[in-house]
Amino acid sequence: MAAAPIAIARASAIACAWAMTGCATAPSQLGAATDASAAKAKAAESCALGQAPAPSTGQCVSVGPANCDLASTGSAAACLPNWCAATLDASGKPCGLHEPGCGVREAACESGTACPAGLWPDPDRGGVCSPAGLAAPLAPRWCEGDLGSAECAASECPAGQYRSDGKCAPAGVPWTCPPGFVSAPQGQQGCVADVKACPAGAWPVGLPKNAVFVDAAAGSAGNGTLSSPYKSLYAAATKAPVGSTLAVAAGDYVEQLPAKTALTVVGVCAAKVRIVAPNASASSVLVTGGKFALRGVTVTGPGPGIVAFGGTLDLADLWFDAPTEHALLVQGKGVELALTRAAVRGVVAGNKKIGNSLGLSEATATLTDVAIDGGRVVGVGAVNGAQVAATHLRIRDIDVDLPEGKYGSAVSAATGAVVTVIGGDFEGASDSAVHAAAELTRIELAGVRIGKQRGFANKQTEGGYGVLCEWGATMALRGCVIENARAVGVLVSAEGAQATLLGTIVRDMQLMADGSLGWAAFATKGAVLDIADSLVVRAAGVGLHVRDAGSRMTARRTAIQDTLADKKLGKAGVGAATQFGGDLRLFGCHLTGGRFGGVVAAGAGTTAHLAGCVIEDTLAQPASGQLGQGAIVLNGADALITGSKILRNREGGLAVTGAGARILVAGSVIADTRPREDPAVFGQGVVVRDGGHAELTNSRISGNHLAAVAVHKGSLLTRGCVLAQSLAANWADDTGKLGKAYADGLVAFEATQVTVLDTLVTGHPRAGLLFDHCAAVLVAGSAALGNGLGLVQQRMDAPVLPKASLFAGNSDQNRATDKGLDVPAPPPVGNLSL
Repeated sequence: MAAAPIAIARASAIACAWAMTGCATAPSQLGAATDASAAKAKAAESCALGQAPAPSTGQCVSVGPANCDLASTGSAAACLPNWCAATLDASGKPCGLHEPGCGVREAACESGTACPAGLWPDPDRGGVCSPAGLAAPLAPRWCEGDLGSAECAASECPAGQYRSDGKCAPAGVPWTCPPGFVSAPQGQQGCVADVKACPAGAWPVGLPKNAVFVDAAAGSAGNGTLSSPYKSLYAAATKAPVGSTLAVAAGDYVEQLPAKTALTVVGVCAAKVRIVAPNASASSVLVTGGKFALRGVTVTGPGPGIVAFGGTLDLADLWFDAPTEHALLVQGKGVELALTRAAVRGVVAGNKKIGNSLGLSEATATLTDVAIDGGRVVGVGAVNGAQVAATHLRIRDIDVDLPEGKYGSAVSAATGAVVTVIGGDFEGASDSAVHAAAELTRIELAGVRIGKQRGFANKQTEGGYGVLCEWGATMALRGCVIENARAVGVLVSAEGAQATLLGTIVRDMQLMADGSLGWAAFATKGAVLDIADSLVVRAAGVGLHVRDAGSRMTARRTAIQDTLADKKLGKAGVGAATQFGGDLRLFGCHLTGGRFGGVVAAGAGTTAHLAGCVIEDTLAQPASGQLGQGAIVLNGADALITGSKILRNREGGLAVTGAGARILVAGSVIADTRPREDPAVFGQGVVVRDGGHAELTNSRISGNHLAAVAVHKGSLLTRGCVLAQSLAANWADDTGKLGKAYADGLVAFEATQVTVLDTLVTGHPRAGLLFDHCAAVLVAGSAALGNGLGLVQQRMDAPVLPKASLFAGNSDQNRATDKGLDVPAPPPVGNLSL
């Protein structure tokens, strides 16, 4: 918004502003000038526009922010304060943003980078002054390396995509069913073996010359030749030479296939060959040693599918059709599994009341093009140091165990297991799509889509998480999408748990049955969550949430958009929140379209640090039409905002309230705060009330309503700031009674301490500086120009004694005492209850 020109009378008006005891233009107020006041007036006349004589020396000194040359501009429109910053830890030593305790802080200009307010020295771009937030359309891009490097520029992908075969590919799998399988007939779930994949003949193709033949339809036991095949797999496996290849014809083989030594079994195709477990106690296939290969068969029956306690397994083109308890169970150190082009559907709960699809303990596995539909407890589970690497893995509808009604995850790792998935699609789990627990446990996901989870049917307020990392485990997501998750998209819980999201989208969260939660990401109980180059859209209640002492969440270059109100509380809708000692850090982030507040910090010991962020267009609560403030600091919390922009929010751009609550703002812009819609009240830029404390340095607060800064029973320090062009708005008292429309610069009521240093206050229709019944006020090196009234003090036990300050060119009076002006109450600040 363009500033109104500052009209200043160079002689009598400036002389009046500095002659504290006399002024020829207002003899009825000031009386006859003394020799001392005349000397001051003469000194003032000799000072250039935007300067005033220092009280001790009489020499002309500049007023207002250091880089605002009023003598040359004649206007505040071009006055954008500079600030100097560096990336430092709490002790003032240089550090990287990824390091705990590191942040963008004010620093001496000679040791830092000077940026105009609203820009910040982005350390990921070599410290160059960079615009706050993200460029429209707020779609982050990411890569594995430093975003400022040439390699990254050549390989970056949009959030929600990953590098696949040298190209950016959407998260998920490139097929509905793996090669060799098709979707089950209508009314059935999952994938079934494709009969079109079967060869024209009765036997598999590409057999070695010494193949051993097996045919369930053979008339006699046979000897394994083509003319006299074995009738059973058991006979062939136990009688054939070590290292043989068994060629299996179409048919049902109701028996257990044993593998103790090297053996290859090839069915004609999975649609025509079925190995059926003989009973509930026996598996279809039992592997205890050797190199075992199995291809082109269906595994089914009343018992487990394939169980391996030793050996090396090479499995391909298999259909696991409703086996019992386990589709595939692999246990033991040194046991290795390779599973390629396989489908699992409908694993049935056994005597242990579980129905795991793929379970691994201590073993190593490689999975490629695998689809899992249905089952209980886990789709792919790894424990006791097992290692799993999967590419193109799709898992659907993993239910709870019986009868406890617990668990239910697509992928689960515990007790030191490591799982990696590249290209995946998980949906419909009861507890969480992906779950990691215990120290040394790690899950890495790249290009995985995590869809809607069902939650626990018997516990409507539990389960349904997208990702759950707890109890010392670590998790990393790159280029993933989490959507329609129930309760929480990413939950990191308990001391030692750490998760990283890079280039990931979390969107369209679903509420619990009681209308609660719906959060995108949550770190609690001492956990750590790091987010970079990601996008959070349409969470419910809160987008990013960190809670409890020791818990930390850091987000860089991330957009948080359109956070909706939950239904249980009916008021939350916070882009990012920290409570009860949590530590929230946002660097280069963009928060828009939330409700209640863009960023909220609440509770003693709670900290929030924002650098290079934009908080804009926060909306009012849908139920009350109130709040919608940009940043809120409550009840003992401590916040630092640097190089940021807080724009077009409602009621208050920034609010701090409650004993011990403190916010420090440096190099930032707080502008265009809007009044409440009905009635049109409030709209202050900065609100400090009820014991809160704010420090504003090298910042611009302009184009807000009712007041640029309002202090109500709190304390304030401004240094090197510009408070400009407030617009008129109404105000309401605690009973809802409407007050008149005003537009002030800085207004303070019953403040404990207000210090105004090197600050320019201009373009406010009523008063530039209004102090009412304040305990202590200091104004030094500051200027109130082009307002209605310059400086007003009323009901003050101790008068305001400006030092080296300028009050001139104000249309009504430059200085006034006891004008009886109404002091608007600042807007209420909501109490965050999450």
